[in-house]
Amino acid sequence: TYKNSELSIPEIAKELNVAYILEGKFKLSGDKVMSNLNLIDISSNEYLWSLEYNGKWQSDEIFEMQAAVAENVAQYIEANVTADEEDKIKLVPTENSEAYMLYLEGFYQIAVLDNPRLIEAIPLFEKAIQLDSTFTEPYLALGDNYLMAGLVWGIFNEQEAWHRAKPYFEK
Repeated sequence: TYKNSELSIPEIAKELNVAYILEGKFKLSGDKVMSNLNLIDISSNEYLWSLEYNGKWQSDEIFEMQAAVAENVAQYIEANVTADEEDKIKLVPTENSEAYMLYLEGFYQIAVLDNPRLIEAIPLFEKAIQLDSTFTEPYLALGDNYLMAGLVWGIFNEQEAWHRAKPYFEK
């Protein structure tokens, strides 16, 4: 939502009602990955923590990377993380890296918020579901996409949007 926003970091934090912002950039080029993360304390507008990573992209390691970043940030801000929250941080939504990449690409298409991209996201989510039918996020994203396409953009009428979305939410 805030990727191309004109809002400042303090304005975004106020809108989200948060004390910290984790700002990051991620670039994938072939099999090379570069990421840069910064943890910002909103009250002082100071960068508290940074992580830079350059290396070979290992798509099967993405969830471990995400969990490690979350744990590192939680430790740094001395957050009280419950065992249940720790389990959720370490949860791997799919073992299929191709399904996950298709989901991310579909999610990106939705985030652009224009008519053609909403339609282009549909086969990406469908393919992710074909590759891993137990991967929940593409079902939810596809249902949301149909509702947004119908209720917000008028690509489908309201009944058709709901008719298309409902099976994905039920699944």
